[in-house]
Amino acid sequence: MKVVYADNNATTKVAPEVVEAMLPYFTEYYGNPSSMHTFR
Repeated sequence: MKVVYADNNATTKVAPEVVEAMLPYFTEYYGNPSSMHTFR
């Protein structure tokens, strides 16, 4: 019997356009969501 691993949530690659759109938020506009400070 062939085994198929179907946990798509853990193995799906992020689409390149999503990475490009999110990159500024990972590098320039990041912050701590648990902080008491506001985002500017």
